[in-house]
Amino acid sequence: MNQTEELIAKRLLLNSLHPSRYIRWAVDMLMKNISTESIQILAGLGENEETKVVEKYFSQSLSEINFTLDDCGILNKYSLKIAHDVLSKKIKPKDGLKMMIDIYFTIENESLYCFLEIDEFHNHLDSTIIEEFRIFLRYKELNITADLWNICYCKNCKRLTQYNYLLNKCSECNSKEIFSYHNQDGRKIILNYIESHHTSDE
Repeated sequence: MNQTEELIAKRLLLNSLHPSRYIRWAVDMLMKNISTESIQILAGLGENEETKVVEKYFSQSLSEINFTLDDCGILNKYSLKIAHDVLSKKIKPKDGLKMMIDIYFTIENESLYCFLEIDEFHNHLDSTIIEEFRIFLRYKELNITADLWNICYCKNCKRLTQYNYLLNKCSECNSKEIFSYHNQDGRKIILNYIESHHTSDE
């Protein structure tokens, strides 16, 4: 994720940033020999300039450098950066969790819903959050497109089947000896199954 994408991601989540963030961005662009009329104007503004003025020149700058990535794409990339930052201890687990929840409510990406299910009063909250970020990165690395919330691993069928959420059982054999995607252990088992079969198919 580059500097421009990260700045936009933070603006999307916080709704507004201090003018100095945009001005610093413009100065950095000039130092990288990326220059347009609006970038030059933005770099020359004072930190006490009105936010709406600074944001106007920032938006014009993006247009002038042909920046086209949409908000959803930016926040999806930002979620990956947050995950890596938490696992490398650059961000505290609880801060990373809050950011992922904010992203979910901004773009409603179902792959982030698992972060909403984490109990903030869990006895081992930090380790639980860290494990969830590991699971999230595995999910992304496997490039999964299926809706896993409606799937379970059935011990009786010995494979992934449709999940009956209301009755908490396998929809095919009615067994309740299942692991669903609605808890952390279930997510790991389902991803292990997908990964093992993905490897065997190659």
